[in-house]
Amino acid sequence: MITMRRVGLLLAMSLMPVWFAALTWPDHHRVAEQPGRPRLLLKVDQPVGVAPTQVALTADLVGGADDEAFYCPTLEWDWDDETESASTFDCRPYRPGISAIVRHFAVEHVFEEAGEYHVTFRLTRHETELASAEANIFIK
Repeated sequence: MITMRRVGLLLAMSLMPVWFAALTWPDHHRVAEQPGRPRLLLKVDQPVGVAPTQVALTADLVGGADDEAFYCPTLEWDWDDETESASTFDCRPYRPGISAIVRHFAVEHVFEEAGEYHVTFRLTRHETELASAEANIFIK
């Protein structure tokens, strides 16, 4: 016998894949990992919001050695709202075993209008992309 309780449970179970898919972001744009090289992990504190909304993002460089390739990079953000931002550091010359690689980056951005935004964060050095990560943000 099918009761209203069972109907509700069946409905909830049938909608679960749709609900779960709405909470996960596709990973098909990720740059292929190379053994021994660090990779970027990008986290969004609030991937869904109501315009205007301020979103905090953090990127972590995980793994790999502290070698010169990732020393003193340029940080580039493409916000997909017709704005971009970049920052560079004033670094001393690299010294093996002494110079530290910055591995944590944090930034805040305000999305003024409703829309679906595909944010890209890149680490570059001498106009060469070292690593990148992407995230989707949905603003109502």
